[in-house]
Amino acid sequence: MSTFTAITRAIFGDDHTTAPPSAPPVEDPQLIDLENHFDSMPGADHLNWRTSVSDLLELLGVEHDPESRAALARELGATEWTGTPEDDAWLHARLMRGIEHNGARVPPEFTE
Repeated sequence: MSTFTAITRAIFGDDHTTAPPSAPPVEDPQLIDLENHFDSMPGADHLNWRTSVSDLLELLGVEHDPESRAALARELGATEWTGTPEDDAWLHARLMRGIEHNGARVPPEFTE
């Protein structure tokens, strides 16, 4: 299972079919309010998931070491990823866009 699939299943449940970011977005009137959903998760009160990709992955119970983040970046379209703060910011925004694409309502400031 890909890391992105593991992430979407952690958010939407095991029976969720993950749409790759290149596919048409999920059209679901029952969109998950991502901000409220994440804020209500155990541990959210001490993790900065809004800006830190490592904290976001930790909140979701997904491996967040540099090698795992590099693999996720490649999965989401990065051709080069070295783990700089700029790379992590790109990965956070790209991951949020992918989550939005799969049926979550994501505030626009998280996808920029």
